[in-house]
Order: sequence, then C-alpha cells, then structure tokens
Amino acid sequence: MKDNILFLKGFLTNFRNQCSIFASTKYLANSIVNYYKNKKDLTILEIGGGTGSISCKIANLSYKRFDILELDSDLSKILKEKFKNEIDINVLNQDLIKFEPTIKYDLIVCCLPLSNFSQEMNNKISNQINYLLKKDGSLCYFEYLLLNKISNIKKLDHSSLKEIDNKIVFKNIPPAKVHFFKKI
Repeated sequence: MKDNILFLKGFLTNFRNQCSIFASTKYLANSIVNYYKNKKDLTILEIGGGTGSISCKIANLSYKRFDILELDSDLSKILKEKFKNEIDINVLNQDLIKFEPTIKYDLIVCCLPLSNFSQEMNNKISNQINYLLKKDGSLCYFEYLLLNKISNIKKLDHSSLKEIDNKIVFKNIPPAKVHFFKKI
C-alpha cells in the first residue's frame, strides 16, 4: 500500500519520469522473471527500480551481481532499505546515461517509461544499453498498452537486438506488453 501511495505521488508530481499510478504487479514481475529462471550466475542491471516490485522478483534469480539504478532519491532509499542485507545487490541513485560500471551485463531489465521520453532521449538510452549489454546478452523492457495507444510511442533502437518473444500482461495497471531481446 505504501508503495502505491509513493507511486501516486510520483505520478502526480512527475508524470514524465513515472507514468504509472501503481507499482508493477506480481504478474508483470513474474512474466519477466519466469523467462530467465533457468539462467545461472547472471550479471543483472535493472534500470528504474521504483519501489522494488520487480527488483524483489529479480532477486530470486541465480545471479552473481545485481545492480539496480533508480534516479529518484526517495525511491532509491526504499530500495536500499529493502536490499540492505543483500551483499550482491547494489542500489545506485544514478542516471543511466552517466552510469559507468566496470562490467557488462548478461541481462538488462528496463523499467523506464520510454513512451514519455523524446526520441533523442530514447536514442541515448538505446546507446547506453547497447554499451552495457554483453554480446549475446538479453534485454527485457515493457510498455504500457493504454499509453501506447494514446501516445506516439518512441521505442528503443533495436538495430543491435533481435526480439525473441513478447507477452501481454493484463493483470497490471495499466496492462503491459513485455518484450524480450537478444543482442546480436
């Protein structure tokens, strides 16, 4: 409940960076995590961890390192509290574009509201994801279906990626389409 109050506050004060009224549901989180449940020892980056509804599910995967980027300082504090006892989970209150880790990632889960950003910003996000993703790495992101219908959605540049699957999750507010890609 507290997570949804924070999301509502963020929605009302900063729709551009947070286009959902509610935190993602367990159904959306499960649709992402179930796709990767048989992978082992992953290096994982989640972009836009929010209140951790998806992060908590990702933490159940087999990983050797899990980094969560969250730009909003209030949400970042919540994530740091949730994962304070996890030594292999790093919560970073940082902008993706300025993020310079020392590793590349096997899996990147992007939870950013891409439909709210300019094409120029989405190009920067695409370039950074491409830089951070290992060869043969996986990218997963979702888009809200209702917003996709009413906006001119600007998607990530997929020129270095191949979509291998997608799923629609109706049990989310708003419903979402999850995309799964492999770097080529």
